[in-house]
Amino acid sequence: EAAIRALIYVRMPEKSVDERAFNLLRQMRSHAAEAMTLAEFKTLLREQYFMLVLDERSAVEAIPEMLAREPALAARLGAAFKQIVGIVGLTSEISRARLAEMERIFAAVADAGDAEGGVRPIRAHATRGAKH
Repeated sequence: EAAIRALIYVRMPEKSVDERAFNLLRQMRSHAAEAMTLAEFKTLLREQYFMLVLDERSAVEAIPEMLAREPALAARLGAAFKQIVGIVGLTSEISRARLAEMERIFAAVADAGDAEGGVRPIRAHATRGAKH
């Protein structure tokens, strides 16, 4: 859920969804939850999108805690996340700033999991200066 929310957040300013992006999201799904059906996945996408639409900042600030619940999975999804964004590409400055914000969050969660061998929430407040 956190990785999907992060990807939607980064791509929202692009104002376009293409088949490539959707197929790459489906690949991300396969990294996380093999038991999730396509219908469940589409529902998850809608839920994450609407959470961002309703209260973007709160939804983004929840991502680190969501990722911290499973740091090993977060590390795998962080790599998939970067690959997906690299393939689809970003054209707007806002999207690139959001990508940098999400990369910092994924890295911080992975580092916290490695350093402590456990889970601890990472706050996203340090990135408030970026355009949204």
